[in-house]
Amino acid sequence: MSVRTRTIAKEALRVGHHWSQTRKARYRRGRRRNAASKLPASYPAYYLGLIPVVLGERSAGAVLVGWRHFVQSAGEAIQLTIEAVSDRMFRVTKYRRFRDDEFERGLLQQHLSPDKHKGRSFELRALSVPPLVNLAIWLKAEDGGPDLYIPVDSCVIELKAGEIHNPDEFFPPLVESGRRLLEPFGARKNVPEVAANLNRTPKPRSKRSRSRRAKHVRTHRTS
Repeated sequence: MSVRTRTIAKEALRVGHHWSQTRKARYRRGRRRNAASKLPASYPAYYLGLIPVVLGERSAGAVLVGWRHFVQSAGEAIQLTIEAVSDRMFRVTKYRRFRDDEFERGLLQQHLSPDKHKGRSFELRALSVPPLVNLAIWLKAEDGGPDLYIPVDSCVIELKAGEIHNPDEFFPPLVESGRRLLEPFGARKNVPEVAANLNRTPKPRSKRSRSRRAKHVRTHRTS
C-alpha cells in the first residue's frame, strides 16, 4: 500500500472503545440501525497555528494533538475526535455520525486505495490550521518527495476541497490569509516580534480568583 496508517495509541484506543461501549449500553433498548460498511482507518491529527504558518515553518510547525478514530456504536458509524490531554492520557472531545456519503469518507477511501499513489510512499495524517483550514488530509511523504495536502473543509478559496496540493500550492495562500488575520497585532511589520509578544502576554485572571480576593478583603478585621 502506498499510503500507510499509523497504529493508534493504545490509551487512545482504550478511551474510544470505552466511549463506544458506554453508548451501546445507553441505547441498547432503542431501535438499531443497519451497521455501516467498512470504516476508514484511524489516523493522527495535527494542529498548525497561524504564527508558524506566517513565519514560513510550514508543516514543521505542526503538533500532534490526538486522533480521528472510527467506531461502530449502537448500529451507527461514528467518528470520534480523541485529543491528547497529556503524553499518556486521552479523552473523546467530539463525535458525529459518519455517513456512507460523507465527503471525508470518500476521500479517505480514494487515497488509501493501492492504485491511487503508485510509486510513492506516504503516512496518512489529518491537519487543521484554525480558523483557515478546519480539516485537510495530509499525506506525509516517506520517499523523499513532497508532502501532499487535500483540503476537506477550508475557508481559503484557493484551497478547493478534494484537490491535491503540494506544499508550494498549499501554504502560500495560508501565509497571506494568516498575515491579514494577524494585522491587528502588527504582523506585517515584524512577525517574529509579534510572535514573541503574543507568547509573553499574561493570561487574564479568572473572575473566580477576583471574587475570592474581594471576599477576603470584606471579612478581614482590623485591630
